[in-house]
Amino acid sequence: MALPPNRKKPEKGVGLSRELALAFVVVGVLSLVVASGIHIGLSFQAQQRAISSQQQTVALNAAQKVSHAMERVLKTLESVASIGRPFSQTTAERWLTLHNALALDTNFVEIALVNGLGSELVKVSRNQIYKASDLTDISDQTIFKRLKNKQNHIESVQIDEITTESTLRIGVPISNIAGGLEGGLVAKVSLNFVRDLVASLKPGEAGLAYIVDRGGKLVTFHDNRLAIVGDNVSNLTKVAEYLNDGEVLIPSTASVETGITGGLCLTMYVPLNLPEWAVVVEVPFVEAYRPVFTFLGFSLAGIVIVSLLAVVLGLFYARRLATPLLELTETAALIADGELDLKAPVNGAAEVQTLATAFNTMTAQLRSLIYSLEQKIADNSRITEMLESAKDDAEKANKAKSEFLASMSHELRTPLNAVLGYAQMLQLDTRSPLSTTQDEHVESIMAGGNHLLELVNEILDLARIEADQLELSLGDIDEKQAIADCLSLISPLGGPRNITFVDEFSHGGSHFLYTDGKRFKQVLVNLLSNAVKFNRDGGTVTIERSVRDFDYLRIAVTDTGIGIADRDRASVFRLFHRLGADPLIQREGTGIGLTVSKLLVDRMAGRIGFDSELGVGTTFWIDLPLASNQDVLIWTDTLRTGVDAVDKDHQVLISELNRLMRRSGVEPDVDDILSYFMDHVKYHFQREEVVMQARECPSSEEHRDHHLLLVAKMNEKIAEWKKHRNLDDFVHFRQTLRSWLFDHILQDDIDIASYAKEKGQDIHDALEESGLLEPERPLSIS
Repeated sequence: MALPPNRKKPEKGVGLSRELALAFVVVGVLSLVVASGIHIGLSFQAQQRAISSQQQTVALNAAQKVSHAMERVLKTLESVASIGRPFSQTTAERWLTLHNALALDTNFVEIALVNGLGSELVKVSRNQIYKASDLTDISDQTIFKRLKNKQNHIESVQIDEITTESTLRIGVPISNIAGGLEGGLVAKVSLNFVRDLVASLKPGEAGLAYIVDRGGKLVTFHDNRLAIVGDNVSNLTKVAEYLNDGEVLIPSTASVETGITGGLCLTMYVPLNLPEWAVVVEVPFVEAYRPVFTFLGFSLAGIVIVSLLAVVLGLFYARRLATPLLELTETAALIADGELDLKAPVNGAAEVQTLATAFNTMTAQLRSLIYSLEQKIADNSRITEMLESAKDDAEKANKAKSEFLASMSHELRTPLNAVLGYAQMLQLDTRSPLSTTQDEHVESIMAGGNHLLELVNEILDLARIEADQLELSLGDIDEKQAIADCLSLISPLGGPRNITFVDEFSHGGSHFLYTDGKRFKQVLVNLLSNAVKFNRDGGTVTIERSVRDFDYLRIAVTDTGIGIADRDRASVFRLFHRLGADPLIQREGTGIGLTVSKLLVDRMAGRIGFDSELGVGTTFWIDLPLASNQDVLIWTDTLRTGVDAVDKDHQVLISELNRLMRRSGVEPDVDDILSYFMDHVKYHFQREEVVMQARECPSSEEHRDHHLLLVAKMNEKIAEWKKHRNLDDFVHFRQTLRSWLFDHILQDDIDIASYAKEKGQDIHDALEESGLLEPERPLSIS
């Protein structure tokens, strides 16, 4: 049904019509801009290549004309030197020869004949008459030194003092018949032809050209008001590029630079071989790129027109598409507010009508699902309450079980000790000795009593460990002596079944373990007795030891018994699981010993495991820290704060830290251990903060800031390790974590404990309210 007229429509943000219109405009304009940008870029490059080609053609033409003119002058002078043979003539004949040479080329200003010593013999000029007294000695000039080496020479451009025109001197050597130097001809050549040639060049409408020599000096320029011939223009970028190119005679590429008149120009040069000049051509930037600017203007105009069309069309089609969708959106918003009976109007395009129909179908199904969900929520609430009640009952039952086991263990040990004592008194009574039958009965009583006492002791140990009441007495233990003591206790058990004990442990020197000697012997006795119990008649029990990585000692007990099937491996250390528990075979044992042994080894920061092959035998091994191990941390009562939640966290962190201390950094699980450790550090800090707030500890804010800073530093170190994988840094990082955890427990958390004494229930309630009552994850040992 349609929306009622008085119903308030839901508020909207940016309208769908505007969003669609904006999308049309953005797509259209963006497409045009990209296409125009590509076209402009290609046009710019093509125009630059065309201008560069045009400039290069102009410059090459000028360079060829200048070179040809200079070659013609040089050849004219060489022909006078070789054909005229002026050194074989009289003075008058020489004068006439030189005057005829002036007539050969109008570019000659004057010509002088010098002898092999550098003295001028005859000199003629268009502008004056030289007398004998006007002749000079040029022996110390560069041009004569080149003549002595029988080389043609072209000097730099000079300004004639009389005509103020730009000129240069050309020298040509004259050799005698024997090939020796007789002298040479030195001609001053006017560069008016070069100036006229450059002035006639037309690079574009307002372009210009000029020539520079290898010294960076201006050879010719059409307008002396802007630049004077002979000026050094090496500060110009293209001129400097020409000077740096050395002997390279390749035309340069065109580029936009500051020109000789100070404006921005597209400029390039073409070097000459004769003389060593370069023709530089410049075209003003605006003129060079006028077609590009024109195209850009048309492109911008086109973009504006297309953008306006896109706006108009976008608004039209957006409104046409958006109106049915907005109605559907408003209906959906009202349904979300709880008006589930509404239906969306079905109109608009076919696709929108299909969408509205599907929406109405969905809302109908939604109404059905919501009703069903409400029923399930009610059922789940009841189930949750039942589960929470069952959990509380299970926790109470477990606590009661531990208390019962501990209480019953104590209660049973007293009468058992009395029974065993009376039985021993009967055996030792010399006044009324027992008969053989009576003695056998008393022996049965003694055996059963001792077995029952062993069971009671194991249950008592298990109850203490589960209640976290087991106290360890750590010290340096001589492992060889401890193994020998345990073996002396167990070896008599193998006698009736001819089981042999193989000593592989007493070779070499002794090692000292840092552990609880009593609990170590308890674990080892259990492993040795199991090796006898589950062995074959006539089998062997081998005891070995070896030093492992990270200062751990491994003690292994190997039997030749029945072995352990693969299906039983996961249950070996489970409570009340007995090895080889075949109903057809009577076995001794309670299924508690290995469970207690594992818990004890874990508490002593060690590891326990086994390798077995069914029908061949089993090797149980334990790894315990050596006294030289400075990395391991072992939980003892000295680390206890008295706050159960805090102490449980510390035990988890110590366990994970010991796992990390048994890694060098190359193992595949290092990152997982670090992540687990950091997750529990954060969880521990949360629980600490709840405890401190519950007891109004005055330093709670300071602790919180310290926690944030510490977590940030640890995460930074871990990120650095993951990035570089430097093993030395990993070892240092392990030590840093150990030092921090030890100091954290003995300094920071002891301070918390002082505020939490006798407030266990308040702390329990605060943690439960925060959802932080239980440890985040179970203890992990490996």
